[in-house]
Amino acid sequence: MQPPQSHAGNLVASLIAAESIVTTEAKAKALRPVVEKCVTKAKKGGCTVIARWWPSSGQGHGHKLFADIGPRYETRPVAIPAS
Repeated sequence: MQPPQSHAGNLVASLIAAESIVTTEAKAKALRPVVEKCVTKAKKGGCTVIARWWPSSGQGHGHKLFADIGPRYETRPVAIPAS
């Protein structure tokens, strides 16, 4: 069972802001692909990616994602989803 879309967005924003959250295992599994995509975009960087993502992030989460979290995971390989 996946969380509703608005709830998922709030959980992602909370995870970016606090860098950890307490939630159920089912919600965590549902959020993982979303958060991995955000981190991958932050790793790649670039003006176009930042300009597309920044307005929708709100509350300064975009700055934290692109300035702190993205560079931290730059050396890690991209997660490949199981097929």
